[in-house]
Amino acid sequence: FEELQIEMPNIKFQNDANVAAFYSMVEQGISDGNVILNTLGTGLGLGIIINGRLTKGPQEAHIRFRFDEGAYEHKGFGMKGDIESYTNAGFAVRRAKELADERGISLPSGKIEAETVGGWLSEPEGDNLRAIAEKVYTEFGNNLAVLYKEISRVTGIKDWKVIYVGGIAVGQTVETIIKGAQDALKE
Repeated sequence: FEELQIEMPNIKFQNDANVAAFYSMVEQGISDGNVILNTLGTGLGLGIIINGRLTKGPQEAHIRFRFDEGAYEHKGFGMKGDIESYTNAGFAVRRAKELADERGISLPSGKIEAETVGGWLSEPEGDNLRAIAEKVYTEFGNNLAVLYKEISRVTGIKDWKVIYVGGIAVGQTVETIIKGAQDALKE
């Protein structure tokens, strides 16, 4: 963005999460609230509104929260063990495959994507695939809670409205993510 801003100084460039946060702020009539907007898909995007004003900060920020040898790395982005590695579509797929392997469960043939894992939440209670999906997206929410706690610590703000948008933030998937985040925030 910085290079484009220099080349075209009369145009203001923003990342997708900032634009979505600003749109949500206007659309929902938020004039003085605090909002965290997450874009959930191939990566994690954040747009943060404090007291009704869109914050401006670095376009890329990486928070490392896992330091063990087995920590994930979001290929091409960030660093090993950063929060984005645990809050994206790739995490959902990797974690689902790990859990299936640990539990000796055969996964359906074909390409498995985050949306596939989310679809397993529609399976009947007690189904192995549903249990995997519930665990994956609960962990996903727990991981987001780490980020929310850090944002609250840095800003001193405890009262946030959180909005989720993006390819995997739909239906039962986002409901499970939200529950996982809420449960972790209670701890």
